[in-house]
Amino acid sequence: MKTKKNLETPEATTTTKRKKPLPEVLSLPRLYEEIENAPLRDYEKAITYFLYLTGARASEANKVLIDDFDKKPNPTYSSTETIVHLPTLKNPSLIKREVTIPTYRPIEQAMWRQVQLIGQRAINKGLDRLIPYNRFKIYRMTTKIKFPLLVKRYEPHQTVEIAEFKVNPHYLRHCRLTHLVDEYGLDAYELMQFAGWSNTNPASIYVNKSPLAVANKMRAKQALDLKAGANA
Repeated sequence: MKTKKNLETPEATTTTKRKKPLPEVLSLPRLYEEIENAPLRDYEKAITYFLYLTGARASEANKVLIDDFDKKPNPTYSSTETIVHLPTLKNPSLIKREVTIPTYRPIEQAMWRQVQLIGQRAINKGLDRLIPYNRFKIYRMTTKIKFPLLVKRYEPHQTVEIAEFKVNPHYLRHCRLTHLVDEYGLDAYELMQFAGWSNTNPASIYVNKSPLAVANKMRAKQALDLKAGANA
């Protein structure tokens, strides 16, 4: 005689995705200082600067071809700008994205001069790709950069200091996106294009929490108005 199986199922439990700790974003001068003081070879520092300036994921940076590096396709680009074509792995509708890198600030100029050494080395060695490292090696390389850092935790709600925070490629990307909003005033759509996202939702982390960006936009608008008034 067959017996019926108990079809009752335990109550479904819902789990919410825990938010990751939010690390403090260093200013560009401080970040540059920490990278320069890290125990990295010059070539490794150049790769680190490439990750920061382009905001590339490690899995994107190691797929950049020589032909997609340091390009100026038309006269609209000034001598203080360059572009890199990055493969976009997390947005199927965008195979490559064009990343504009401003280099008219002294620190950015110093970073980009070192990055150009990567391209020259790849050409001299006859390589097709700019960076001959896999993403795991890139990750291990960046963890050599260590410094104390404040980290905001969500559970429990508190800010703690990590005595030896290890940098990773995503942290460099996080810093770059924050600096682009704060210093250059990129909006959500522009940040989406730079970062290679498929929508503007991730941009709200940076754009909506940046009173400095709003202040900088207001100053820039005021400067343009004053200039227009002086020329009238």
